[in-house]
Amino acid sequence: MNYFIAGTDTGVGKTVVTAALFLAFAERGLRVFPFKPVQTGWRPDEHDLRWALEFAPGKVSDTIRERLNIYRFSLPASPHLAAAQAGVVVDPQVILKRLHELESCADIILLESAGGVMTPLTESWTMLDLLQATAATPILVARSALGMLNHTALAWEAMTRAGCPPAALVINDAAEVVSDEDRLIRNDNIAWWRRRLAPIPVVVFDHQAAWSASTLRAMGSRLVEALTVGSPRKTTR
Repeated sequence: MNYFIAGTDTGVGKTVVTAALFLAFAERGLRVFPFKPVQTGWRPDEHDLRWALEFAPGKVSDTIRERLNIYRFSLPASPHLAAAQAGVVVDPQVILKRLHELESCADIILLESAGGVMTPLTESWTMLDLLQATAATPILVARSALGMLNHTALAWEAMTRAGCPPAALVINDAAEVVSDEDRLIRNDNIAWWRRRLAPIPVVVFDHQAAWSASTLRAMGSRLVEALTVGSPRKTTR
């Protein structure tokens, strides 16, 4: 079983969800690898894959760790632009080949995309095209704040039209609540999506000033339970 962690935008919390699932599945005795094939805005001491793996030292060997990322670009931009600026051509077939290689030694692969669903991977492929090619189970991650209703609806519709309807929606409270109005809007956003998507799981990741392994594992476990509860699926917070 492979999962494709897609987002409505950049910075919505895809890496948080990937790390949470990584810890939750590992706790269940499964061999699971987070796979970030394309990383933009890459820094040697600060990047998504390193952040996810640091919560479970020793769970992934150094040999495998080196294979969990293919393309690294320093420019914090869409992969097609970051690659062009670096003089590199991203090849989707190389990504798919690496995915199949990792599948041979894992129970679960968590493929984290870059940017949003329609973000260009190359001049001819978007992240949605990559999702289609992997045939992985998609999970859509959205931020909770103002504007998410429209952004999430557009991403959900695009994925559904492409034959890749998300198995769950994760609403991530990435930023701290700044006012009563902000909390009102966030609560309504959550309630609106639960009404619209039921019985598809809608799981909320509460805002954290700093993430810990135990908190990530607990939130990941809630998501895993929602994904595996069967039909009809439940929503959870």
